[in-house]
Amino acid sequence: MDDAWRAPLVRVAVTSGVLLSMAAAAALSPLFRVRQVTWTGALQAPIDRCERLESAVLGRPLLFVSEAAIRRDFALGKVNVDLCLRRHLPGNLEVCLVARRAVAQIDAQTAVDAAGQVLGSEHVWPGLPLLHGFGLDAKARRLDPAARTLLAALLPLFDIPTLAPAAVEWQEPDDVRLVLADSGTQVRLDASRADTEILKLRVFEESLGSEPMPGVIDLRLQDQVVVRNGGGGRNARVRTR
Repeated sequence: MDDAWRAPLVRVAVTSGVLLSMAAAAALSPLFRVRQVTWTGALQAPIDRCERLESAVLGRPLLFVSEAAIRRDFALGKVNVDLCLRRHLPGNLEVCLVARRAVAQIDAQTAVDAAGQVLGSEHVWPGLPLLHGFGLDAKARRLDPAARTLLAALLPLFDIPTLAPAAVEWQEPDDVRLVLADSGTQVRLDASRADTEILKLRVFEESLGSEPMPGVIDLRLQDQVVVRNGGGGRNARVRTR
């Protein structure tokens, strides 16, 4: 490496190391240890669980309290409640308990929440989108990582009446087909580009104004929306850029 480049790179590396060391030292400082645990949310946890969690975190570095470990120790995998942690400097840890809400179902007896966590049959309600081809993890407690990623991309549609799907069929590896509940429109997209293509669908739907949705919408071509109004007619291509 040229000497003209070596010296600046060394300075950057040393400065970065010093800053990281200072940040770690500050995070481990007694000033930033958990001194108080605040419980929020509409749900109330059993007192014994609260006491167990508080005893586990009090005195620990606030910034290094692991949400995943707390969730596991709190034994939330078997109940329909989840938690999130909020850290308030210098030493307050807020624990917010929230109810898991079903956003879709994978069969007549099984629903899932927005994080892909499997919920019981009591959460299955008429009108939930039905997911076909979405796999579960090895313990069958939540959707597998690829399915969770696709579900997260689809979630914005669930709260839009004209775009909410009645069913989602995922044919590996990437072919995804939606049937929209409001219009019956069939939408095809690529799972690997789901975020981009769902945004494209939303823009296209807004561009229709008061016009009805076409029978078929294909989002898989870059910068284009291919539509067909049913009956085997000719495709129309609409550029999105």
